[in-house]
Amino acid sequence: MLFYEVYRLNEFFDSKIKNLTNVDYYADRLIQSDMNQLFTFLISATKDDDLEDCYEIHIWEYTGTIKICSYQFNINDYIPANVQQMIRTDLNDYNVGLVKCAHCGKKINYHEHYKQSIVAGIYCNDDWKLQYVQDQKKYESAD
Repeated sequence: MLFYEVYRLNEFFDSKIKNLTNVDYYADRLIQSDMNQLFTFLISATKDDDLEDCYEIHIWEYTGTIKICSYQFNINDYIPANVQQMIRTDLNDYNVGLVKCAHCGKKINYHEHYKQSIVAGIYCNDDWKLQYVQDQKKYESAD
């Protein structure tokens, strides 16, 4: 398998939050890349006209502030090998400072574009300008 769950860390975070809030909390699972960097992920069921039993996997760096990748797949007992390979590539790219633009998917240098972020998505220069213009129009029309 591409990655393994880091149960000890998940249990630590779950119990720490439970102690602070006095309620049970189940954090997203953590995974570890080939280069021993931690990431958080979420797998959810979704609907897709082309796929039966469609699922999505979303992966962020471990604090959840940078989206690394998202993929849809049809699952039987495991994440398909081709999706595993794409995830491995994306995690290794992140380890050397590359992320995908949240809009067009082009690989960009995170350190040069980290300020061009909305929620957890990082944008290339062209898409950032487009997103900025759209947001400005939204705010102006709300007034």
